[in-house]
Amino acid sequence: MNVVTAPVEVRKGGEATAAVKLQAGALVKKWSAEAPWRYVLVGELLDAKDQVLETFSTIVGFRKIEIKNTAAQDDEFGKAGRYYYLNGKPIKMKGVNRHETNPERGHAITHEQMEKEVMLMKRGNINHVRNSHYSNDPYWYYLADKYGIYLEDECNIESHQYYYGKESLSHVPEFRDHHVARNLEMVHATVNHPSVCIWSLGNEAGPGDNFVEAYKAIKAFDTSRPVQYERNNDIVDMGSNQYPSIGLTEYIAQGTDKGIKYPFHISEYAHSMGNAVGNLVDYWNIIESNNFIMGGAIWDWVDQAMYNYTPDGTRYWAYGGDFGDKPNDGMFCMNGVMRPDLTPKGQYFEVKKVYQNVDVRGVKPEEGVIEIFNKNYFTDLSGYDIRWSLYADGQPVAELTNQPLSSTRLTLGARERKNYQLNFKGYQFDPSKEYFLKVQFLQAEKKPWAEKGYVQMEEQIAVKPAAAQPAMASVAKGRVVTLVTEGNLLRIKGEGYDLTFDKNTGGLYAATYNGATVIEPGHGPRLDAFRARTDNDNWMDAKWPKLGLHNLKHKTTAFAQTSPRKAISNSSSLWRAKHLMEG
Repeated sequence: MNVVTAPVEVRKGGEATAAVKLQAGALVKKWSAEAPWRYVLVGELLDAKDQVLETFSTIVGFRKIEIKNTAAQDDEFGKAGRYYYLNGKPIKMKGVNRHETNPERGHAITHEQMEKEVMLMKRGNINHVRNSHYSNDPYWYYLADKYGIYLEDECNIESHQYYYGKESLSHVPEFRDHHVARNLEMVHATVNHPSVCIWSLGNEAGPGDNFVEAYKAIKAFDTSRPVQYERNNDIVDMGSNQYPSIGLTEYIAQGTDKGIKYPFHISEYAHSMGNAVGNLVDYWNIIESNNFIMGGAIWDWVDQAMYNYTPDGTRYWAYGGDFGDKPNDGMFCMNGVMRPDLTPKGQYFEVKKVYQNVDVRGVKPEEGVIEIFNKNYFTDLSGYDIRWSLYADGQPVAELTNQPLSSTRLTLGARERKNYQLNFKGYQFDPSKEYFLKVQFLQAEKKPWAEKGYVQMEEQIAVKPAAAQPAMASVAKGRVVTLVTEGNLLRIKGEGYDLTFDKNTGGLYAATYNGATVIEPGHGPRLDAFRARTDNDNWMDAKWPKLGLHNLKHKTTAFAQTSPRKAISNSSSLWRAKHLMEG
């Protein structure tokens, strides 16, 4: 226990401020999302006789945030730059944007839901949330402090219906106090939370002087955190943007453009509507190759649908227009990695994989040599039971399944990498089979968000491809074939195989090989580019029917064959077809 006192004189009916400085130093463990150490700060008000008049307490965490210029020799990637540091480390924020929403209760969400959300985030390797686009329920900050989530706390200012020119409210002097007051209310409310690591002046509300005044007001009160504002990087401490392409992200990561402010945080990216987030790994291959980009927040965490009912009482998830509301944004609120009831979409599992904090690579995979890289910045891997399994043609090899990496817990330190030798026990690889290695990191102990044994992270490594099979052309070389025409079908029969082509479709109609049916008659492969429209195709609304994309049909424009020879070198040369899809 560390006790400090400060004398203060309070007159009747008056107020006074007492300030003390706690020399915590090495007595405390620092807070981070990886290890969210917290402490209880207790205060007592004593009278002149040392009698306790009042007692209060609050939970605090100790951590230090800096933005500083770094020499190349001091950077992990050997690049000089201006970087974001937490407790002396250039961390990565692997995040999502989050709205307070519930399909039944609207924005009035419960503590139980907040707890569930944090547990799902921790299970999915998410360590960062942008509070979009307003301050949240106080309990949310308590949970982020307790379980370890890096928060960007964002002021409830958004006026993008006016867009960003001279009409923007950010330029209107009469709205100056509104901009400043809203930002200060946010900062005063959550300044003591260690999880709040970035302030945001607002969202999509113009670049004007009102935000300059808001920035100055924040800095006059709190200098312990940087301020971000995507609409005007010039007036804040760090750079940010929304929805950069892979190419632009790669350019930003070079750190050579003097017009870009660093460190850089992508405030919105990987828009998760429909079949989305498939290229998340491309973003993170770039982000994790440098410290210029500190991370980003996917748009967004959960679909913002509301329950509605059909005339017969069937409940469903409703969105814009389902309540007779006009105008509306249609399905544009359904862009979460989670469904409205917090069940995961496919995107959630992609996020979990890409955001995981280990990397496993094959060094000499056939010999069982792998490399493990601990991507954490503060903690080792001793909290995991690391297991590996070998798979042949997708099936686990019995004697090489669920094998421990080592007999003791792995103490591989933060940002360390090391090679490990797996014991394949003299296993003989079957040259006809394809082999993969799966390495899994299981929670060694029960966590608040997961049971013991939960697979927190995993990697699959290609070990050995199957030996190449001989092509049909080489098998058929020098053999006599028979060519038979049966109506619109062209049949090619050779030793051990029988192929049938359809002249009307230009495709393979049936096939047998060594007496076994490989393709049933009428079920041969064909190109099929038709698909239904998705919500992400709304930019093509007018063009879709004009291009005939709603009514694609197969059409064969030509079919030709050459005369069979006694010996052929390539049976596929017997037919040629021009085949296309028309609208």
